[in-house]
Amino acid sequence: MILQPNNLFVFIHDPDGNWVELSAELAQVAADKPAGEWPHEVRTLNFWGQGMLRS
Repeated sequence: MILQPNNLFVFIHDPDGNWVELSAELAQVAADKPAGEWPHEVRTLNFWGQGMLRS
């Protein structure tokens, strides 16, 4: 499995109190690439470890 930790993002509150996510450098995957398996681990969704919970 190749990890690409270059998905940059930031969350901010807009003037109405809504969360806004800005993202950049998302990985692009070819349409014919076979599906992979995501292990059920802490770092699967967050490369840096357990993230802040948002409510």
